[in-house]
Amino acid sequence: MSIPLQVLIAEDNEEDALLLLRELRKGGYDTTSERVETPEDFRAALLRGGWDIVLCDYTFPRFSGSEALKIFKESGQDLPFIFVSGTIGEESAVEAMKAGAHDYVIKSRLSRLCPAVERELREAADRRAGREAEESMRSSENKYRHLFEAMSDAAFVIEEQSGRIIDTNAQAEILLGRPRENILGSNQSFLFAPEFAPGGIAALRDAAGSDQTGGCELEVIRSDGKTVPVHASVSRLELYGRHLLLALLRDISDRNRMDEQLRQLSQAVEQSPVSIAITNPEGKITYVNPRFSALTGYTLEEALGKNPRILKSGETPPETYREMWATITSGKEWRGRFHNRRKNGELFWESALISPIINKAGKITHYLAVEVDVDESRPGTS
Repeated sequence: MSIPLQVLIAEDNEEDALLLLRELRKGGYDTTSERVETPEDFRAALLRGGWDIVLCDYTFPRFSGSEALKIFKESGQDLPFIFVSGTIGEESAVEAMKAGAHDYVIKSRLSRLCPAVERELREAADRRAGREAEESMRSSENKYRHLFEAMSDAAFVIEEQSGRIIDTNAQAEILLGRPRENILGSNQSFLFAPEFAPGGIAALRDAAGSDQTGGCELEVIRSDGKTVPVHASVSRLELYGRHLLLALLRDISDRNRMDEQLRQLSQAVEQSPVSIAITNPEGKITYVNPRFSALTGYTLEEALGKNPRILKSGETPPETYREMWATITSGKEWRGRFHNRRKNGELFWESALISPIINKAGKITHYLAVEVDVDESRPGTS
């Protein structure tokens, strides 16, 4: 099969141009060509583009081969540029190659033309492939850098064998309280207090090798010597032939403080001397504390999903319940008393404070009832 070839020929002699095209066809090329012989036409043809190769004589009545080469270089096109001349000498040919020509062929030896064209087309294709690979790599690196910097976690790229930190992001600077230049090149042990470094390094490697996606929790050390609890997610990756670890560290100080606050709050509610019940907006019980169970006789399991009306004795006026619901559904607190019935049938009085629980959007999500047993037989009880 013939090879399509778009040829721009800078040649003032039409017969010589036809000889070049015939030689190319003999070499298996299906040529489409244009012949030019002035600098203006040469520049215009280059500007139109679409060429695979430029074949150029060295001497013209209107301009020279060196001028043609200069115009070609100014066009910025990466095409094979081959001088084909009967007058170019060896010294001039060497200078032309230094100036940017890819090869030269003597007109009396046109048998060299096709091998030269084949070689230069191949090398031009290699150059294009190389540029595309570099551009692709550069684009990938730019995307990687953008994503890397946009991460909300402190990110560390660690060379697995040496443990050296080879890249990090702005969040890592914030986490460690150190500038990036002080982090890069350091060993991963730099992340931990000296006494905990061996365990920290082992934990990172274990997290990378684990099938579990939960990661691990560690403590890293800041520049001021304070330790910071972090959750570490670690994965292995290969980049440019190097085996690396990508460690994402998230500061969990706030989470730990919140967990501790919730633990204390839970203990306070569980150990509270007053009865506490929580319902959803429809009035179904979602939680009661041990004091509620002690007061009413209903266990948590028995109360869940029930309506607080299980405590109704019929002794509390209906108006009290209507007032209560109107108040709390409007977003306000209600205070009052109920004459209720325990699970065993005993009646008792409760002083109650019921308030809505409202989320940030202003929506009522639950109701909280705090109730105290009132001994009606004791004078002054209210």
